[in-house]
Amino acid sequence: MSENEQIVATNPEENKPSALSKVGAGIKEWFRKRMVAIKRKPQNIGFVFLFIVTVFNLLSLAIYSELIVYYGEEIEWVGLMVFVNTLLSILVLVAYLNSFPKLKPINSKVVVTMEESGVKMHVNLMMLAVTLAMIIIMIVCEVFYFILMKEGYQVNYIDNNANIPEATKLFESSFTLTITHIILLGVSLVLILTMPLYRKLIMKVDTSIKLESATENMQQIDLQD
Repeated sequence: MSENEQIVATNPEENKPSALSKVGAGIKEWFRKRMVAIKRKPQNIGFVFLFIVTVFNLLSLAIYSELIVYYGEEIEWVGLMVFVNTLLSILVLVAYLNSFPKLKPINSKVVVTMEESGVKMHVNLMMLAVTLAMIIIMIVCEVFYFILMKEGYQVNYIDNNANIPEATKLFESSFTLTITHIILLGVSLVLILTMPLYRKLIMKVDTSIKLESATENMQQIDLQD
């Protein structure tokens, strides 16, 4: 090494990331991977929300069944409404999954391929229509259930001045759950119908990995005349 060459040594400890920065980088990388997964399968957003709605409805069955058995037997059709809702809340998940097949069927006229930024998504329009129809039927059933239960509660309890705290609590809880379920189903419907819109927005999110230049981590050498 000549005398005119001076090596500016860097302390390794200065470039060592702290524990907090490592945690932050790990969280950032986790979100980046999730966003990449969403880019590849944006339909999972609707499925996850629809799954949450289904679980919510199934957990509400305890109140629905207790109300119908003990205080709503004389109210017609409510049991059928609950049965149809429960059945469709499970079948709609199967229909939704089949709405987005992994491979495009040969010579199929009901499949549309959308390609954007190198990411392909296949849509089975027939199964998607079945999914939307199931959601609409569930909303209609919930509306009928709410109306019938409201009328039955008014006729059998309010008009007769029947003061039964247990029945009142169950009816009010049932009304709240029904309205909440209708709202959640409406949001599911909107998420499915607006998928092409927010898919374009998601595709614009930058998920590329920025690599640091190798020269930034090298020891700096200052050559003087």
